[in-house]
Amino acid sequence: MCLCWYPFSIFYQLFEERVNLVLHWFDLWTDRQRKHLLHSLLTRGTKSQLKYCRDLLIETVPVTKVDLTSVLPRFLSLYVMSFLSPRDLCKAAQVSWHWRVLDCLWAGRCIRRGWFLPYTPGDKEFGAWKTHYVSCLSTLDWLTPREAAEMYGTLNQQSTGMTEEEEERRREKRIRQQIREKLGGEHWWLGLSPWGLASCGPTTCARHCRVLV
Repeated sequence: MCLCWYPFSIFYQLFEERVNLVLHWFDLWTDRQRKHLLHSLLTRGTKSQLKYCRDLLIETVPVTKVDLTSVLPRFLSLYVMSFLSPRDLCKAAQVSWHWRVLDCLWAGRCIRRGWFLPYTPGDKEFGAWKTHYVSCLSTLDWLTPREAAEMYGTLNQQSTGMTEEEEERRREKRIRQQIREKLGGEHWWLGLSPWGLASCGPTTCARHCRVLV
């Protein structure tokens, strides 16, 4: 007998019975089996059906702790994160993998301090500016000027061609020259007597000795 002759109520009743049967089986299945069924249903659904499932899930399970970089536009996300300190940026890098390679933020912090990369990072090289910032900051106080210049890569730095010891001697010589110029050629110590003071003679010293005796 052709199914098209069945009344609509019979088809609806049959559909409800089969849905109840599937739900009964669903209650008896394990978590892995339930996920397998849901995955099979979602992969077979149309775009409108998937949108319906998305809206239903949002109403049932509200979205919390969402990644702001996936919701906000990129320029807004970068603007918000530009207010973070380097320490906070390092902490934020532990939250999301995409936050670990924000070279556009680390580059500005390096350039403001005069720490330039000695090379141009490649297109697929990420995190170069962050690594350079950490390296420069960790070696900030104990590197010699020559080692610091090689590490930091500061621009417009002219090399004098002298070693560090020669530069130190030249600096000391310049300081001594400044002291001599400050004295201005005043030979005031030549007017002192060999007794230590200009007003102190042999008679004064003898009197002091008698007092001490």
